[in-house]
Amino acid sequence: MKSRRGAEEAGFTLVEVMVAAAILGFVILGIGSLSAFTTRTTTFARRAAAAATIARNAIEEARNTPYENLPALDTNPPGVPVCFDKDLARLVACGVPAAVFTRNMAIVAESPIAGLTEITVVVTWLDDKNKSRRSELASSISRY
Repeated sequence: MKSRRGAEEAGFTLVEVMVAAAILGFVILGIGSLSAFTTRTTTFARRAAAAATIARNAIEEARNTPYENLPALDTNPPGVPVCFDKDLARLVACGVPAAVFTRNMAIVAESPIAGLTEITVVVTWLDDKNKSRRSELASSISRY
């Protein structure tokens, strides 16, 4: 750019700086939105994995129970609360700030055929938007 005196001046005009700042602002806004989405997705995935672990543990508990005693597992009160710490790293006593999951186990003896017992475990929890989520795992255990 030439000034009135004819000497060249280095630099940017005010319009160029404003356009560059606007583009930079949109990029930063996009990165911020992506970061928030990633955090929500990671939290959901960790809770879903914890729910699947709770269900697997219940199925393993049933598999380690003698076949004749399986119906007794079904007498547990429905909606057994299972609580993890905020990082979903370890079980904690319910009542402290925690992620709370509810486990329900249904046992149907001699189903679908004689000598088999069908076990279904449903684990529910609330996501960040207080929407109910669930994870379900089913298995059959043979008498023989």
